[in-house]
Amino acid sequence: MDGHLTIEAGDDQYEVEPGGVVYVPKGVRHSFRNSSGTKPARMYFLYTPGGMDGMFQEIGTPGLRGIVGPPLTEADVTAMAAVAGKYNYTFD
Repeated sequence: MDGHLTIEAGDDQYEVEPGGVVYVPKGVRHSFRNSSGTKPARMYFLYTPGGMDGMFQEIGTPGLRGIVGPPLTEADVTAMAAVAGKYNYTFD
């Protein structure tokens, strides 16, 4: 992890600094935001069992290494909603 993130998992909130780790159990509602100010933050996700990565491949546009991706668009959220059930994923 690079940068500073605020991660909410269930009723808990974590201020995570570079190198930090947060475990979010399956089924726990979670969110995150970049609290680095104007600097980008970078996270690594590990899903077990595997399969969730397929959702991102199905809905997303591949990024370019070293380039910060654009913010989510309404089309991105619509695409997520369209395939969420296939990956047992829910969001508000």
